[in-house]
Amino acid sequence: MHAIRVDHASKPLSPLDKIRLRASERPGGPPPHEPSEAHRALDEMARFVAGQYLKGASPVVTDDFLWAVPPPGPAENDEQDLVWLSKFMGLAALLTRCDEVQKVLDESPWQAVQSV
Repeated sequence: MHAIRVDHASKPLSPLDKIRLRASERPGGPPPHEPSEAHRALDEMARFVAGQYLKGASPVVTDDFLWAVPPPGPAENDEQDLVWLSKFMGLAALLTRCDEVQKVLDESPWQAVQSV
């Protein structure tokens, strides 16, 4: 947190910087944030699903994809888990099976777009 003091020596600290500074000055530093067992399990599930459906994608793409399509929270039910998995699989196919997706789109008839 010394960097905050040096970088902002001429400017007043923002409220967030003040909180960070106070937390860093506590004995032992700021308290570590430990994810719950449920969050660890959901993260492990998301990584497993990504390994299955994003084969060949770089780690950066995988991380960005998981950030954009986050797994359901621990309070969600099985139905929400299945909705997430279905969405994940469909979007992952756009990245990993683009030739098949393009073929399906090419074979589909044109549809008129109507406003509501």
